[in-house]
Amino acid sequence: MRRLAKTFDCLCTVKNGKLLFSQARAARTASGKALPALLITRTDGDQHRWSRADRDAYSGVKAWYNNIKTGHRSSVLAGIGGRAKELRTTYASEADALAAARAEWMRIQRGIFEFEITLAYGRQDAMPQRPARVVGFKDRIDKTPWIVTRVRHLLDASGGYLGRLTLETALAVGVEGQDGAGVG
Repeated sequence: MRRLAKTFDCLCTVKNGKLLFSQARAARTASGKALPALLITRTDGDQHRWSRADRDAYSGVKAWYNNIKTGHRSSVLAGIGGRAKELRTTYASEADALAAARAEWMRIQRGIFEFEITLAYGRQDAMPQRPARVVGFKDRIDKTPWIVTRVRHLLDASGGYLGRLTLETALAVGVEGQDGAGVG
């Protein structure tokens, strides 16, 4: 199930005895309602770290499939040729290969910036896939649309209830609309 979810850029989990598939970074509840943004101010945290990921290493994603018409392996491309990342799996059909290439290309484009913060006091309302807004940091950080990707709640005798959050950019900043998927 996880492999199927990864192929289509989805999340797969079991909640309350039900199998759920949801689009990655959709920021919606299981019933389809939008999640409200989590507000994080600079005074909420003890320490933070902002970083930029190297997303320029690839210009696209190439996936291979078995072409039953020719009897050979053929490829599809999501993004732009050149420095394309090649997926290892050989897919059964062109449609499956194109879906996997598009999903990986979307994953590469997401998360251009990452923001980690250790909260002085834990937040029980912090959960993965929830949109977040940060205030009181550098202008570039404050204006970025964030989404929570990892949450770690800590409870210990010396520090009390703490929270460590990892946030990524919610949208592919500056690379939207560059799908360019095609067959090669």
